[in-house]
Amino acid sequence: MIRTNYLSGWLLTCCIFVSWWTVQPTNASETELSDEQTYRFLEQATFGPSASSIEQLKHIGLDEWLSDQFELPPTSHLALYSTSFPGHAQRNRQNAWYQIAISSPDQLRQKYAYALSQVLVVSRHGGKLNSRAKALTHYYDMLVNNAFGNYRDILEQATLHAAMGNYLSMLGSKVANPNTNSYPDENYAREVMQLFTIGLYELNLDGSHKLQSGQPIPTYSQTDIEEVARAFTGWKNSDWAYMKPMKSLDKYHDFGEKTVLGHTLPANQTPYQDVTAVLDILFEHPNLAPHVSRLLIQRLVTSNPSPNYIKRVSSVFNDNGEGVKGDMKAVLVAILTDQEALGEGVHKPIKLKEPLLVATHYHRAMGLMYDGSRMTVANRVMNNAEQEPQASPSVFNYYSPDYQPPGILDDQDLYAPEFELLGWSTYASLVNHLGHYLKKGAVADMYLDLDELYDVVDNNPELVEVVNNRLFGGTMSQQLEMTLVDGLDEYGDNVNPYKKLYHAVIIALSSDEFFIQN
Repeated sequence: MIRTNYLSGWLLTCCIFVSWWTVQPTNASETELSDEQTYRFLEQATFGPSASSIEQLKHIGLDEWLSDQFELPPTSHLALYSTSFPGHAQRNRQNAWYQIAISSPDQLRQKYAYALSQVLVVSRHGGKLNSRAKALTHYYDMLVNNAFGNYRDILEQATLHAAMGNYLSMLGSKVANPNTNSYPDENYAREVMQLFTIGLYELNLDGSHKLQSGQPIPTYSQTDIEEVARAFTGWKNSDWAYMKPMKSLDKYHDFGEKTVLGHTLPANQTPYQDVTAVLDILFEHPNLAPHVSRLLIQRLVTSNPSPNYIKRVSSVFNDNGEGVKGDMKAVLVAILTDQEALGEGVHKPIKLKEPLLVATHYHRAMGLMYDGSRMTVANRVMNNAEQEPQASPSVFNYYSPDYQPPGILDDQDLYAPEFELLGWSTYASLVNHLGHYLKKGAVADMYLDLDELYDVVDNNPELVEVVNNRLFGGTMSQQLEMTLVDGLDEYGDNVNPYKKLYHAVIIALSSDEFFIQN
């Protein structure tokens, strides 16, 4: 009888360590992608390879696939959210997000927007946003709509969005009044620098720290935070739903001269002029490209990009070839088509999948379907993954980009951010929940397309081949394939077909090969 192989965090760490150091260069520069490269690219660029997306990419090629994706109109979360839904607002938001992640044609845009949402973080667990699911949905659509635009525009729209204003308390920040011991709120001023733009320390183009006397150089001071906070005073929500951009109120704005990162903002500028002046300073800072590029590479491709990979993407961030900085479409192409992303580099592109992306990949690969026009129970997936979009515990996202699990990775100074989120209990809970979908009617109105598997359930090698094609795009290792076949052979002839199918899929799903993107 097959025993489900729940991997420990230690085993997953070892697998990442070994894979990262034993990479063999591939020849991805040829016109056609190999099966391994096709599968890897779709892991990076979508919410998970499906049979149809693999076939399409193989048929039309990488360049045309990208071109087609760039031409697709954005799928609106707010439009789906606004349709009839039998549940409370946050559950509606969760189900709308999952439905689009699984089934929308504009997979590249949606995956990129998800990566951006983990940089420019807004969470329901802050301010008044737990009661404003529609505002969160509107903010997310802002990222979707601008995903292929310019980072400067995204930064400004995020800054002036009332959801962000409430979350990081720029909304309502007023000019100092020493008589009442009242001073401008410094929250957004700090995070827009630390997280959204330039980071804590001055960087070279390849993401490495600039040093002075052997120590990293801070990019900003407490005085800079205070000056930016002054520049960001005088903003109020335009509507109670937080759907419209914040509006400025001159009576609450600090009209004095300000100095930000060595740049002078003249006195008597309007609130909007001060905000745009600060954002321009941050946008033009040399740290912006390497800081944001590394974060996006980590979200999409690899936890440990080489300095040269970061440098190549940062160079495109600074200049798209036509003298434009911050072109997100050009940056995305640079990230996904880089030799390191395609497997040509010395370091194999490898990262642990976050729990939510394990689920989307599994459901896309297994042909998830749903009754009616709306998913209604996808929130259960997020509950078992212990992760949902726009619900991180803080503005620092679910995990730090610099997280190093104790042990092998820490000893080798390697990063594995998602390990901060994926623990033993989350891993077991997620795998067990996803296993329920293999039993007909076990998960309300969501179910899998299992006919192809049941058609070959009596032929163990063929069953494993179908599982291989569904979950791994035909790239399953020989070791895992033999493990599945040998285990199925132990059942003999008289066994419940569901039992065989369940164990074949669940062992493949719970393997390090499925949980680790490489």
